[in-house]
Amino acid sequence: MFNGDFIAMGQRAPTSDPEATPMKQSKHFLENAENCAQFAESAADEPTYKRYKRMEAAWRALAIEQDWLDGEMASNKQQDLARRLISQTPRKAPVVVGGVRIGLFFM
Repeated sequence: MFNGDFIAMGQRAPTSDPEATPMKQSKHFLENAENCAQFAESAADEPTYKRYKRMEAAWRALAIEQDWLDGEMASNKQQDLARRLISQTPRKAPVVVGGVRIGLFFM
C-alpha cells in the first residue's frame, strides 16, 4: 500500500532490516509508477487522471532508462508499455530511453 512518499533518484526506501539487499533503483521507479496508476484510477476529475497517467508514464520511462544505465535491458513488455503510455500523453519534450529517442513527453 502506498504511504504517500515517492522514492526520488539517489534515495533508498527505508527498511527495518539492516541485512536486507537494497532494491534496484529502477524497482523504486516502477513502484512510483504503480502508485501513480492507483492515484489515476481514484482521481476525481479528468485533468487529475491525466496528470497521474503522465506521471506514471514518466516513472516507467525512467525505470527503463535506469536499467539501461545499470547495464540491463528492460523487457520488451516494459518497453512496449512505456511507449504506449507515452504515446497517450500530450507531447512537448523528447523522451530518451537507452540513448534512443522513443517519443515526446509533456513536461
